[in-house]
Amino acid sequence: MSIEQVVVTFLPSGVKTPVLTNATLMEAAAAAGIGVNAICGGQGTCGKCRARVVEGAISGATEAEKGHLAADELEQGIVLLCQRKVTGGAVVEILDEKVAPGEQDPGGFTRDKAVFDGRVTAVDPPVVKTYLELEPPTIEDNTADLDRVLGGLPGGVRAGVSLVRRVTGLLQEANYRVTAVTYNVDRGHTSSKERGHTSCGGMSPTYECPQRMNVPNFKLLALEEGDTTADCYGIAIDMGTTSVAGYLADLSRGRVVASVSAANRQRAQGADVISRITYVMENADGLERMRELATRTIDEVVGQLLARAGVSPNRIYSMTLIGNTVMSHLLLGVSPVGMAASPFAPAFAGSLAGTAADLGLESLPGRTRFTLLPNIAGYVGSDTVGVILATEMYRRPGNWLAVDVGTNGEIVLAPEQRSDAPNILACSTAAGPAFEGARISQGMRAEPGAICEVSVDDDIRCRVVGDSQPVGICGSGLVDAVAVLVELGLVTTAGRIIDPADFPPGVPERVQKRIRPAGKGFKFVLADGSDGKREVAITQKDISELQLAKGAIRAGMELLLQRAGISPADLDGILLAGAFGSNLRPQSVKTIGMLPDIELDRIKPVGNAAGTGAVLALLSVEQLTVAVGIPGRVEHVELSTDPGFQDLFVEALGFAVV
Repeated sequence: MSIEQVVVTFLPSGVKTPVLTNATLMEAAAAAGIGVNAICGGQGTCGKCRARVVEGAISGATEAEKGHLAADELEQGIVLLCQRKVTGGAVVEILDEKVAPGEQDPGGFTRDKAVFDGRVTAVDPPVVKTYLELEPPTIEDNTADLDRVLGGLPGGVRAGVSLVRRVTGLLQEANYRVTAVTYNVDRGHTSSKERGHTSCGGMSPTYECPQRMNVPNFKLLALEEGDTTADCYGIAIDMGTTSVAGYLADLSRGRVVASVSAANRQRAQGADVISRITYVMENADGLERMRELATRTIDEVVGQLLARAGVSPNRIYSMTLIGNTVMSHLLLGVSPVGMAASPFAPAFAGSLAGTAADLGLESLPGRTRFTLLPNIAGYVGSDTVGVILATEMYRRPGNWLAVDVGTNGEIVLAPEQRSDAPNILACSTAAGPAFEGARISQGMRAEPGAICEVSVDDDIRCRVVGDSQPVGICGSGLVDAVAVLVELGLVTTAGRIIDPADFPPGVPERVQKRIRPAGKGFKFVLADGSDGKREVAITQKDISELQLAKGAIRAGMELLLQRAGISPADLDGILLAGAFGSNLRPQSVKTIGMLPDIELDRIKPVGNAAGTGAVLALLSVEQLTVAVGIPGRVEHVELSTDPGFQDLFVEALGFAVV
């Protein structure tokens, strides 16, 4: 059979893309740049990548598809994108509505992590802009043009060959009135007060003013016509497994001027890092594909940031990047397969530096410098370094526990009495994607239509993102809903929804009617689906998924507390980090047993602390120096090899039913 190209049109965007026959609709969507939910990596097990085929030639329904779609849905043309192949031209309507980046629900529910909650206390960026009014060369003063520029700058400044080639033309066009942009290449290796030379590697050949040998290592990034000292910007990127947040900062004024987030395009190959490592291992071009998806996502975020702030890409000089260890590897095109199995060794752990050109970014000038913050271990990455930096756990008095709740639950404990180095304990738990809405029957991200809060009085009250009709439930709503079941005594200690015949006294009548038969057990209906609306319910399997996720996090906390020799009562506070963690209601998290039993006023949401840490490192060389040194202060605890973890995990699965 010959292989031909056909065109697939996607609605409602109207984007058309050519693909080869027998390509899946998922591959066609990826080629068209359309983000879809594919948390299982296209294996047909999650049922999230739903779309409607309006017209065209595609392959028939698969058994995996029939397990997720009802007969009437199949008749209406509803398909799973990962299961259908293109056999001719087709028109496909994408059903899942995407949230616009960087917005909030009117009620204040943060739908993404692009919210900067930090306070900037130090402004000492690596980028310095100096306006120069130079004298043109004469027969009496025929100093070289580049030396003329470097002579007007403090410290030791070097220029790359590409800039040397253009320096005379730049000066002549600007009538020798230019702004020199210099960058401290040693950032993170030295303090702001002692900037001795340390080679970072990966630099192109440089030219050095003969009078300035053996001095601090600054690079001349650009010469700009006129006085542009007021325009000096940098970008911090938090490369999350599910979403990528970006923050545009004014480096001279020390403030964030725009922030956005976007879905990580890598999620088309799986919801978690294990599925993405598997993709790399099973596909010859898997690593390069993952790198391209990462850079494409960052390019989208950068483009949105610049558009919102009205800033030219030519005014972006510096970047900081953070992410978990696997995301850091995939972004750089470094194989993460060493982390697939014990001993979970990454290819690199330290901070790396380079240029936007090295990353393959198209949204920024190639000379824009980036610094990737260091990782701690295979599954404790630079995002955890960002949390420690932003919360100042490395020097905060008292006993503090922080957890960044997500697909992986990174946990950090800073016990006061542990004065020896390393004095911080950290671990990562495989919480799974339940908190992100994956593996939940009607789970979804915190997008319009997602139930995000659940409470109870005489009936169940739900808040929906966007104040729209409910179509599913996100992680915070799931935690709230199960907390309600626990509070009312409608689940057993093991997490089983009880038979309505065995309800305890005092359960409101309207709530009782929401427990309905489902298969061999029961479900908890949040939206009843009347008047043609969609029913949204919590199933027994959903509760089990939540138990696994919260049990892993609680067990990790208990193990760190045991290692430090302290009890929950000794904690001064628990910090809930991350966009998801910060939107959890402390009472609900405590009710389901995900956190130790401490007073509610000691449970403190701290926002996207990882992103805040990336911004602080962007704005201050001193803060970056602290960040680079944080891994040396941390003892990584590998839970998979600890003999006590499994017992703690089993114990943490249950609910303390009231």
